[in-house]
Amino acid sequence: MASLKFATGVESHPEIEVTGVDFAKEMVHFRWVGGVYAGDCSQEFVISTAEHGELTLNQIIQALSAQMITTLTEV
Repeated sequence: MASLKFATGVESHPEIEVTGVDFAKEMVHFRWVGGVYAGDCSQEFVISTAEHGELTLNQIIQALSAQMITTLTEV
């Protein structure tokens, strides 16, 4: 699978690269590129037509990265 890399606009997590999707486990696999938290991660993130049907792929990735950044900064 080809990876998708997006700028997040957040200094501590400048880029997110989606490396795979596990539909059976409803997980998105990704890695942070650059910044403080560089490395591989996975996050439960259910993509549904009802919630995300009107969003672009970039907007979905922005929502995923915002969700993960919130999780990391709470620790």
